[in-house]
Amino acid sequence: MRKSRILVVDDRRSIVEVLRLFLQMRGYETREAYDGRSALELIRREPPDLVLLDLVIPERTGFEVLQAMRQDEQLSRIPVIVMTARSEVGELPTEDLQGASALLRKPFDLEEVAALVSKTLVQQPAAG
Repeated sequence: MRKSRILVVDDRRSIVEVLRLFLQMRGYETREAYDGRSALELIRREPPDLVLLDLVIPERTGFEVLQAMRQDEQLSRIPVIVMTARSEVGELPTEDLQGASALLRKPFDLEEVAALVSKTLVQQPAAG
């Protein structure tokens, strides 16, 4: 059985590294991107089974990445867990989060990440 592939997108390398190591220890295959443009390129080139997407990233925001994915028939079914700082949550227009599978607030607990990733992947059939 193929490992589920997760793309972690955040401009903070420390967050990407912690999530990458944690997810790999849990048996997932990971890819990383640090900005919206490269995230979309990677998603199109190697569609993941799940995207962990920070909203505040350079080049294209997480909102723009999510919107582009939802408008692309090939990418629209890939689940996206949106990551954002707790202080930003109250400022988010709910329509901007349309299409997100779940919201993960920073700072997050790694066990919360594991549970959310597992639950989201179970709800989605594996790609490829």
